[in-house]
Amino acid sequence: RLRYRLRLESGAPVRGLAELNFLAPSKPAGGSLQVEPAAGHAADTIFSMTAMQWRDDAENHPLTFCWALELDAGGQLPLGCSRGGTKAMRLPKLTSRTAQTLLLSVINAIGNAAEEQGTIALQPTTRVGEASREIWQDLLVPHDRKDLSDSVALIYSLGSLLAPSDDASMQHRAGVECPGHMQGCDARGMRVLLLRQLKILSSDADQGQGRQQPLTWRWMLAAALELLVPHNPDADLFELSADVCLNLVNAGGSDAISRHTAGALTRVLSTLLQASLPAGSDVSPNLLMAATVLAQRVAAASEMGSQQVFASDNLVFVAARIADGAADVRLPSGKPATRVPRSEERRVGKECRSRW
Repeated sequence: RLRYRLRLESGAPVRGLAELNFLAPSKPAGGSLQVEPAAGHAADTIFSMTAMQWRDDAENHPLTFCWALELDAGGQLPLGCSRGGTKAMRLPKLTSRTAQTLLLSVINAIGNAAEEQGTIALQPTTRVGEASREIWQDLLVPHDRKDLSDSVALIYSLGSLLAPSDDASMQHRAGVECPGHMQGCDARGMRVLLLRQLKILSSDADQGQGRQQPLTWRWMLAAALELLVPHNPDADLFELSADVCLNLVNAGGSDAISRHTAGALTRVLSTLLQASLPAGSDVSPNLLMAATVLAQRVAAASEMGSQQVFASDNLVFVAARIADGAADVRLPSGKPATRVPRSEERRVGKECRSRW
């Protein structure tokens, strides 16, 4: 670890000298990331990821290991965190590249982190039907008998196998097979099943495993929801997506929502709003509630008088915490949200609700 000496000298008329020696907090070091096998098929091959020989001062233990896949434009898909240094799972292919970058963060008890990365050669699977059946069987294992992150990772993999379009001509092209009596169903049917699983997970995760690492599990569930929401959802998909979104923004009580989670949920809200508003229909109450609560949660986590902005293709979402009275203000695109006087709070809130 780094050793520092802080020295203070004073001059005339009173001369003095003081020194302070201190050690900078250390971070994990000396380790590596091992992935086996080094190449495989998306949503099919089970990869074993091992954090090897990471060490830190005894007072900084235990260490937490977090894995993620690097996406395009600098994004990340979280794969979960654990105190153990190993993780085995199927990996989704969400970019066109064969070479996929796996990211490892090793975090000690005082929050200092070291990072390592590795590369996996990931090809599309040729066993889409078989892989989808195997993944579904794994999903049917009761949630209390497997890690929450493992359940969400299975949804990632199965979701990545779905047809990229909701056009009728594309719905059978992926070859995904639904379970049980739904053999031969289309991609929409599987999407419905996965959203129902995600709804159960988002309801249950606030108790038990999810409470241990609230920032991680909420980000994972939000990322899975973003993967599953189609651009043109029908009524059932729309309501299921809005329900999961509302569950996620309500979960965790007063826990902060990370910028990763807020960004993913903003993009989901953008997609759902885009699907509902052109039709001229009323916005779903759950969707409206999700947007409002998300802004409140982000604003509550912000410093007084500051704002956070999350943007997607057609929505700029601003959450602000106002200095006088700590009022939370939700505004759609194009409206500034900093330093709104208390006297204006009610008018601005009413305008916001009408614009949503």
